Amino acid sequence: MSKKDQILAEALALPEKQRANLADDIWFSLNGMTQEGIDRAWFHEVKRRWAAYEQGDVVALPMDQVMREARQRLRQRRRRRA
Repeated sequence: MSKKDQILAEALALPEKQRANLADDIWFSLNGMTQEGIDRAWFHEVKRRWAAYEQGDVVALPMDQVMREARQRLRQRRRRRA
């Protein structure tokens, strides 16, 4: 068994949350990002979106409408793939 296969087997044996954290760590290492960098980027994105909302550049939609439309889009995608 190769080293990669051994590591993969061990990783797949981890509980789901630990596998997700490991996947995040590997992904961040490939992109040169840290959790701190991602948190900082999201902080600035939230500030930008809030400012756009307060200035009237975007309109807030009711959550039930957003969820209904998202589910509809997912159903349409699934139908196209089938």
